[in-house]
Amino acid sequence: TTALSFANVQFASAASLTWTGAGDGTDFSDTANWNTGAAPQDGDVVTFSFTGLTAQRVLNNDISGLSLDGISFTGNASDYYSYTIQGNDITLTGDVTNTVTGAQADYMIPTIQANLILASNVAVNKANIGVGGATLALGSNALTYSGSASCGLTILSDISGSGALNLTGTGINVRGTNSSYT
Repeated sequence: TTALSFANVQFASAASLTWTGAGDGTDFSDTANWNTGAAPQDGDVVTFSFTGLTAQRVLNNDISGLSLDGISFTGNASDYYSYTIQGNDITLTGDVTNTVTGAQADYMIPTIQANLILASNVAVNKANIGVGGATLALGSNALTYSGSASCGLTILSDISGSGALNLTGTGINVRGTNSSYT
């Protein structure tokens, strides 16, 4: 019989990273853009704060094959600026949450304009997804969306897979060919 000891082994765990934009202000791979000084890796949760946002921010996921355990939007929206995330596909194993508060919170809705691939059941709260030709690949997973009339879920291109769309908000707009969604 062989006994295994893991006493001195450290297991990697997912990190929580907050966007600072202190690097080039655009690319996910620029480590100076994140509070940890490291770019996102598979399994991480990334957060984008609206507090102090002084211009519209278009961010580029330039990391190929990135799988995130969540995307969060937080802070106080005091002006008419938001985030748009573009670039490479993002695989999601966790939720997209929007807890932004403040005078403009109902109007400054973040947009994920990258293709999304669901690797588990995912909930999306007050964020636009699937715009600008981006696709939503459900696989056999469920996407549960909640939001308000001022934001809504917008999917303007193909949805693929056999998973469920659970739409519990108002202002939901699903358009496109959706030819491979069953």
